[in-house]
Amino acid sequence: MKTPKPPVAGLALIAVAVIAGQIFLIPPAGSNLMGQTSNPAPDKTIKELTDEIVRLQGLLPDQSHAMADVGYHMSHAWFAAKAKNWPLAKFNVDETMSHIGWAVRIKPIRKGPDNSDFPLQPYADAISGGPIPEMQTAIRNADLPAFEKSYQAALTACYACHVASAKPYLKLKPPAMPDSGIIDYQPDSP
Repeated sequence: MKTPKPPVAGLALIAVAVIAGQIFLIPPAGSNLMGQTSNPAPDKTIKELTDEIVRLQGLLPDQSHAMADVGYHMSHAWFAAKAKNWPLAKFNVDETMSHIGWAVRIKPIRKGPDNSDFPLQPYADAISGGPIPEMQTAIRNADLPAFEKSYQAALTACYACHVASAKPYLKLKPPAMPDSGIIDYQPDSP
């Protein structure tokens, strides 16, 4: 009985096709796949680049905008949990953490009460390592009393950052009424 030999000719043909494709499909520098040559952008001066950075920075929202979103989502998390709409509560807690991260990226260092640099990341880390996971656990367990307790702990942690960054007038409490009348907090019926 003869042992079949691998189809060497077929494999060689495939290898040649792959190599040819690599050679002929990689466009030369300065051109695109259609063979058209692109014109590189003219060199900008350092001053022009600096001016462009300043202009782009002026388009960014202020940190207070991101923090308003944090308040919006924390408020909605509260009312969603009160209505026992746990998926909506989870969504809003997740959005809260996302927007806290955004606020820190916008302005990672503020001035403290003594005008020294005050980094915000440690406070964001403290809330994301303590009260927020506790809120998420309460949501997973559909445990309203645990949610309310961890929610208050989150507000306390946030306020500690406000005080440390010379903004003690930004006091926090659970919301009395929703910020927006368009969200339906009632969970879907099973």
